[in-house]
Amino acid sequence: MRGVLDSSGRAAPRAGGNIRTERDGGYGEYAADIAIRAGYAYIARGSFGVSIMDARDPARIRPLSAFAMPPDAESYEDLLDARIVAVQGTTLFVVAESMGYYENGVGGLWALDVTDPANPAVFADPWRVGWV
Repeated sequence: MRGVLDSSGRAAPRAGGNIRTERDGGYGEYAADIAIRAGYAYIARGSFGVSIMDARDPARIRPLSAFAMPPDAESYEDLLDARIVAVQGTTLFVVAESMGYYENGVGGLWALDVTDPANPAVFADPWRVGWV
């Protein structure tokens, strides 16, 4: 669980809600990176992929979507670690890399359309546009 500060009153930030990032029986509380844009939190969670949370009301943060990296992974051996997230407009950029103990590739940069944060859609990845 991660705590959130409400900084809307910049002179006196106050405690907001919590972001629950656990999945699969409580594993995966790890957050490698967090980007905030327009009230949504985009969380890189290592081998657990990326979570998108609605944080427009800091006291009532709720999950919207979560996906593995790459989003079309078919098995655990195919997974990459989501390490860095950044948002520009309605595009979410995710940097993912090999988890080290599997020789599943080197990773790369994904771009997802988050016009609807509850339903992100990949529109560019290293396998379609070349290695980044």
